[in-house]
Amino acid sequence: MSQASGLPSKRRWTPLIVAFVAFVVALGALQCRAWSGAPNADGISYLELAERYAQGDLGAAANGYWSPAYPALLGLAMRIAGATGIYHGDGLAPELRVALVVNLAVLAFATFAFARLALALDAAEPETTPRSVRITRLILAASLWIWAAIRLVAATTITPDMLLAAWLMLATAELLALTREPASRARIVRLAIVLALGYWTKAVFFPLVLLAIVVVAVLTPRAERRMAMTRLGLLALALCAPLVAVQSASQGHLTFGETGRLNYQWYVNDVPRLAPRVEARAALPIGDATAGIVRTSMGPVLLTGDEPGSFPFWHDPTRFTERRPTAFSLAAQWRVVRANAHWYRVVAGIFSMLCLVATAASAVRQRVHFERIVVAAPALVLLALHALTHPEGRLAGAALAVSMTLLVYLGGAPRSGSARPSSLPHIVECAALVMAAVLALGRSSNRVSLAPPPVVRNLAADLARHGLRAGDHVGVLESPFGHYWAREAGVRIVLADDDREAPTSTPAGAALVALAGEACARGVPIDALLWRDESRSVADGVQTLPDGWRMWRVRQPCDDEVRLAPIAGKQNPD
Repeated sequence: MSQASGLPSKRRWTPLIVAFVAFVVALGALQCRAWSGAPNADGISYLELAERYAQGDLGAAANGYWSPAYPALLGLAMRIAGATGIYHGDGLAPELRVALVVNLAVLAFATFAFARLALALDAAEPETTPRSVRITRLILAASLWIWAAIRLVAATTITPDMLLAAWLMLATAELLALTREPASRARIVRLAIVLALGYWTKAVFFPLVLLAIVVVAVLTPRAERRMAMTRLGLLALALCAPLVAVQSASQGHLTFGETGRLNYQWYVNDVPRLAPRVEARAALPIGDATAGIVRTSMGPVLLTGDEPGSFPFWHDPTRFTERRPTAFSLAAQWRVVRANAHWYRVVAGIFSMLCLVATAASAVRQRVHFERIVVAAPALVLLALHALTHPEGRLAGAALAVSMTLLVYLGGAPRSGSARPSSLPHIVECAALVMAAVLALGRSSNRVSLAPPPVVRNLAADLARHGLRAGDHVGVLESPFGHYWAREAGVRIVLADDDREAPTSTPAGAALVALAGEACARGVPIDALLWRDESRSVADGVQTLPDGWRMWRVRQPCDDEVRLAPIAGKQNPD
């Protein structure tokens, strides 16, 4: 770094990086402190896979929907801490405490990776770049990362998206270096390892592995191009090959993962997630291990088979969904793209506009580095892939931060006769950067709270007090996704409403008997049925639980006659 620029030298960046990482992790810790302890639906599946890894079950890698790197990391931490899934106490479950510690460590790693990328961009700035511009660019980059990490991804989200963000930024930094330095063997090896780790973290990264090979070809001089492409392609694909082999063997066909196919069918083709494989199916013998979904005559769907997980379908959807051809409809795709473009515009439209203003102003003073658009290709393609199916903050946040940061650093060598630092373009650029930074920090502030976490009663403890035991089968007469209490209680949700259908109305005793009886006929015994009902009236035999939950126990499931457990001496309805 040039001392003439007025910025710290390379040796003095270290304390600033440490301070920035510590600040972002502190914001993440405040999020964790105020968290209610209700994991997202995907997070429950990652925790259950992590428990399998903690027990040494490497077969968890043969999951067609969830990638292994993040749950394996959680599993290692759980094994070291001795955490377990079943929990009936108050406050955060031990495994959630472990997950939050892992998330904060990943947040620190990702923040360091982003700082490394931002400083690499600053180091490439010409010495004639005004000091105020360089400072405001760095402030904007830092603010964009805080916005993406704290507001969009969040430290309390138990998913691999923060870890994937780290791999994206490390890969982008290596590609950026290729615009200034030769493609050394060490750099190619580092890039291949980072790309492979990204794929092992989430299957959506596999297309970026192939894209990076093309990007390297574009950025590398002609004399080195073939060697660089060959080395990167062979090493990256060799590191990805074991997981591709496991996925292909588990699915019965060549695949790098089924996540993309399923998400496209769910969000574009409008296929219900809990679509039955066969609408009418003969009764199954008790103990049948075939995974499947059957719609009952009363509407809710029943999960058959002996699959693991508190909600077996979401533990591995590929075990329950029928492999069907993915239909392409231009009208459906356009509908989804328009809706997702609106989401991008609401979330990042103002930031993108201000970054474009700053870039246009800098273009008056500096020539544009078009090769940095090529460097941004992995982040841009990741945004495009989510635009085709389903974007969320945690999915697209890091790619947005990386792409917008590269956008404001498109300026390169100064133009001859460029405007003085005090000229209007210089003022406009700095003003746009400062406005974007202030907005980013302002939007991040409402995701950080100094308030203590709310007191949430542990439903799993109430279920245990009412006789449910680990391993019992329950039905939930509403959407089955996101019920962490089932994991804490050790029970399995095997009957539920389709999440696209209207919830089942409050059932009567006879209807519950019929529903439990039909589940028995299908070979799936039900130990209890649960639903939410905020009304004060409670039918005979119904147990009242916290947060408006109601439960009706089946006393002897699947014997000669299904009977419901009486409450306080009351008889079962005829």
